[in-house]
Amino acid sequence: MAVRQNAALHLAPLSIRVALGLIFLYYGAGKVFFDDFELSMEQEAALGSMGVLEARPGGPQPPAPIDAEGDTRSAPTSFELIRVQDGGEDIAPAEIGETGEGSEPAAEEPEEVEAAPEEAVAAAADTASDDFEPRSVRRLYGLAFPINAAAQRGHWPDFASSGVWLRGLAWAAGVTEFVGGFFILLGGFTRLWAMSIVGTMVVACFLTQISPWIGEPNAYLGLLPPWPLDIKPDDDPPSWVKNYQTLFFQLIIAAAAMTVFLSGPGAFSVDRLIFGGGSRKSSTQQGAEPG
Repeated sequence: MAVRQNAALHLAPLSIRVALGLIFLYYGAGKVFFDDFELSMEQEAALGSMGVLEARPGGPQPPAPIDAEGDTRSAPTSFELIRVQDGGEDIAPAEIGETGEGSEPAAEEPEEVEAAPEEAVAAAADTASDDFEPRSVRRLYGLAFPINAAAQRGHWPDFASSGVWLRGLAWAAGVTEFVGGFFILLGGFTRLWAMSIVGTMVVACFLTQISPWIGEPNAYLGLLPPWPLDIKPDDDPPSWVKNYQTLFFQLIIAAAAMTVFLSGPGAFSVDRLIFGGGSRKSSTQQGAEPG
């Protein structure tokens, strides 16, 4: 009995600490130290509009601000769009749609004028896509997308969904994972970092697995990913596994970190070396002693 109790007190926390430490060192280091997250044009423009990234020369520009009257000051006019289509040459107003004597029949001009802006925008977009060079950033900036999406749904404070706050939250999550994994692996300040990991996992679970489904008609229990009733044999992995594997992984990690918080780091830890720990006798040993 004493052997099993000692193993439960010391080896069980050690095994959980090693697993948690390696997991968070891996993911935290990936977010903080690696800048190989390649952004698409839409993603770069979105991060720019959130205030997370600064616009770069030749890169996509964030949408122009809209004033109180709904007027976008930098929006191109139809005349500017037609100039883009025509190679930048000025076109007389009569060619845009103001007909006069000697002009072409009015029946043909509206078709060309209506199609011109759409074609110009499409041509400009195709040219920009061909010339676009993907921008690589740190992986932690990918956390900005679920945070901003939750704020747009009303599930996250607006002030913390853009700018300095959003950048700070992304960095805080990445640093917490890396530093917390390091300290949990060694068993230093274990309870503090274990609770930090619990908080990180709870927030991640809410942002990625609960917030997107709140109020959706096909949500399970009104806030969870859909629970598929029609299982298709060609699904790989099956949809009932795919829809919940991330949620279950986050819950398992949070539960493991909470276990370390409640049980402590065990004997094989830096905390035990620094702060020490009294020798605790098992209940069996205490009962065997003469009273």
